[in-house]
Amino acid sequence: MGKINVARVILGGLLAGLVMNISETFLNLYVIADESTAVLERLGLQFPGTHQVFIFIAMTFVLGLLLVWLYAAIRPR
Repeated sequence: MGKINVARVILGGLLAGLVMNISETFLNLYVIADESTAVLERLGLQFPGTHQVFIFIAMTFVLGLLLVWLYAAIRPR
């Protein structure tokens, strides 16, 4: 079995996180903005604040890193 190239996993994970963040931003601001606004108002909830948005962005980068690491771990098998 080959070793995992950690530098490439980190670079690929950050790139995957960037792609996911860009696509989620486009989805939430343009595609489903009206529907999500209506649902939040109907449920009586507030929109996420700046602090929460930064947490979501960081979690998406972590998800990208985990997905690329999982791919790199599974591929040799």
